[in-house]
Amino acid sequence: MKKGSRVKWTFGGATVYGVFQSVKGEGSYSVKGPKGTVTRRGKPGDPVVLIKHGKQSVLKLRSQISSAPAAKKK
Repeated sequence: MKKGSRVKWTFGGATVYGVFQSVKGEGSYSVKGPKGTVTRRGKPGDPVVLIKHGKQSVLKLRSQISSAPAAKKK
């Protein structure tokens, strides 16, 4: 995936979309969200990735996301 690519994942039974920002890699990474700090731990072959979702930054493991088609223009 490259920066700016649209991605999707499942959260609470719904499909959620965001924009891929970067691969953070292996190890522990954290971001502050509206409900507190979220931490993800990347592993070999399954790194942490940073995604922009609206005005928020989201951390997911690479295995949790997949490519999504570009958003329809209005």
